[in-house]
Amino acid sequence: MVILTLSPRGYVTEGFDILYNPITDYIYNILCKTGENWWENHFVKNLKSVFKDKKVHLKSGSLEEIRKHYDELYLFRLFSCTSVNQVFSLRNPNIIEIAEKLCVIRNEWAHRDFPYDYAWAERSLIQMINLSRAINNDDTIKKLSVLRDKLLINVANPEREFISDASEIKSFLEKRVLARNESLLEDKPECLSEEDIHFAFSKIESSRNQLSKISSPEGVVAFYWNAIIHKSYSYNVTKKFGITFEDVRDEFDEICYGKPI
Repeated sequence: MVILTLSPRGYVTEGFDILYNPITDYIYNILCKTGENWWENHFVKNLKSVFKDKKVHLKSGSLEEIRKHYDELYLFRLFSCTSVNQVFSLRNPNIIEIAEKLCVIRNEWAHRDFPYDYAWAERSLIQMINLSRAINNDDTIKKLSVLRDKLLINVANPEREFISDASEIKSFLEKRVLARNESLLEDKPECLSEEDIHFAFSKIESSRNQLSKISSPEGVVAFYWNAIIHKSYSYNVTKKFGITFEDVRDEFDEICYGKPI
């Protein structure tokens, strides 16, 4: 039996802990280049207008000061403040929307009577991973992905039993994802270059080879979640023309256990 080591809220707490320093570094490294007294002009004034009861103590805008006086909620809110949102969005136009979603999650996390569950925790970690991608921090992406992997392995009911064997689960993935994408590729989708088409064919064969070496349902599940968690260039290519493993998540769960989580 797999023992749950964290509650849903505990996973999100750990995620915020992983994300905090990289986000602080990112904000500091960008805003400190915007001019003299940048912390007063961008950081302090913006956050005072959002959090009117916040006592501001920044004197030099150092990382130590920021980390001492501002938690992750303040940092997430800073992204959407008028005077700086263009600075951040020029680097990544999606960063404002992601940060706003994390503000909502952080407020939910703060209310102890919020109905936390593992689906909420996973959605929260996905947004943290998205923000890590937006700031191009590979190390943080890996750490949060490992945490999400841990959640998914231990999710909800660790005593669930498989209703299908490995061959049945692999057959589902073959028919629903791999063979279907292969068929779509044979029509040479206009949205893909010749190089991407060749690459996508090779990734399908690679997935088949990996699955052929797996003999247990647990192994197939591990392969499946690894493919989802560690999204790469192949995911971006597949998303343009076909079906990703993530697209069939509920069906996959039903094949394995009888009903979606």
